[in-house]
Amino acid sequence: MHVDAITLAAVADEWRTLLTGARIDTIIAPTEHAIALQCYAPGSQGQSGHNRWVYLSAHPQMARAHLTALKPPKITADPSPFVMLLRKHLESARIEAIEQPRWERILEIIAGHRRGPDSDERVRFRLIVEIMGRVSNVIFCDEDGLILGSLKRVGPEVNRYRVIAANIPYVPPPPQRHTLAGQSLPRLEPTTVTAAQLAICVTEEVSTVSLPPIEKARQRPPEQPESTSASARATTTLAASDKTYAWLQPSAGTRGRLSRHRRCRDSTGQRERGYMGRASSEGARTNGTV
Repeated sequence: MHVDAITLAAVADEWRTLLTGARIDTIIAPTEHAIALQCYAPGSQGQSGHNRWVYLSAHPQMARAHLTALKPPKITADPSPFVMLLRKHLESARIEAIEQPRWERILEIIAGHRRGPDSDERVRFRLIVEIMGRVSNVIFCDEDGLILGSLKRVGPEVNRYRVIAANIPYVPPPPQRHTLAGQSLPRLEPTTVTAAQLAICVTEEVSTVSLPPIEKARQRPPEQPESTSASARATTTLAASDKTYAWLQPSAGTRGRLSRHRRCRDSTGQRERGYMGRASSEGARTNGTV
């Protein structure tokens, strides 16, 4: 689910209209990746107030932030420590402002309450929602930007530039950059971008588009046959001779049958030679008596 900065700008405008001055009554955790705030916005010009749920999700694939009229179903049974922290500081607080850093996928809910019943001093907190795909997060800070808690903890072993943990100053994500003419440059400002800059970006993007497999095959040069050396030819000839010799050699069963055939042939020849010898001797005796 892709949410860009322009979409979040529209969401921020909607929230400024519907949530400014609303009271946060309840905070729940529908899933392990999301929290929901029940906000009561008083009516204006004699109209009744409205209860709305602010749904903040830091799911790796479905991160989002939106309003819903119905209470989200709860999948988790017990509230997490982060939810308990939000309940401690934000329940009964009123939303004072909705902010979005320019062209960033970040929303900030600024809420506060009086420090005491008889005090006019207000304590403010910042609930920051970063919708950035798999690194999405919901971070809770005080007015000075000190992190009090977060939905996902990010230690130095994961990100040395941005450590998201309690009692660490909040550092916003680094600004996005793009490659133009082989150079890494800051992202173009949508309100001041020129036609020449867009033309260069289009040219760079078209030049980096990969060709389909058929086009790659057409552009591939023909393969040259490899030269065969004398030793390689000799090796090939010997291998062919070995294969021919192995093919001409009889199998074990064939060798057995040939052996039996030779024995039978030899025994038959011996019998024939013995018969011829006896016949010659008998003929000689007969001639002698006559």
